[in-house]
Amino acid sequence: MRRLRLSPAMVVALVALFVALSGAAVASTTALIDGSQIKNHTVGLSKLTPTAIAALRGRVGPPGRQGAAGPAGPAGGFDPNKVTYVQGTTATVQPAQVITITATCPAGAKAIAGGGLTSVLIVGGSLPSGDGTSWNLIVANPYTAPVANVFAFAVCAAK
Repeated sequence: MRRLRLSPAMVVALVALFVALSGAAVASTTALIDGSQIKNHTVGLSKLTPTAIAALRGRVGPPGRQGAAGPAGPAGGFDPNKVTYVQGTTATVQPAQVITITATCPAGAKAIAGGGLTSVLIVGGSLPSGDGTSWNLIVANPYTAPVANVFAFAVCAAK
């Protein structure tokens, strides 16, 4: 039978293998830490398992008694009876003229939308007035002819 000769490299490799394998055995013989060895309030929530975190939550108790009713607030909702359509007077726009025409809401109402009607003119702007009580339409007649008619309208809402 032939004799096996080990090289120095093989001896080092085998020693390293035995040390590595015995390390797991040594680690398995060390005692685990139990609850008596942990100081109160020192383990963070991130260190706990999901099962442990779920166990921290108690069961839901019975509902408490009904509280007193709060004060009544203003009636909400949309009331279409408080919305009106207002048409301004028809204006005549001469050739090469720019004018602003207005449709004014009734007292106590605000313009929430608006516009105008024209067949020839260029609308340069359609916007509410600064105080919100009317709708303005800025129109231009860039032509040398014809004369054009236009009116503004507003959709107004009261409180």
